[in-house]
Amino acid sequence: MIARYGAGSRWLNERHPGVAPRWPLVHGLVGTAWDIGGHLVHRRFEPAAFRAIDGLGLVAHNVGYRASNEL
Repeated sequence: MIARYGAGSRWLNERHPGVAPRWPLVHGLVGTAWDIGGHLVHRRFEPAAFRAIDGLGLVAHNVGYRASNEL
């Protein structure tokens, strides 16, 4: 679902530049890893798991953004 959202964002950004830019992958994953590490250090496993899911969503959005909207 998030990959399709990313593909739609690309389509929208092509027609209206700057409206829906691609989510920053590397910076986002670094922040996600940092947050997960902080949660694990404090033994907060559930927030760490949800933050990991956020990271997967970030990857899915970028895959969709780079793919064609005709998937």
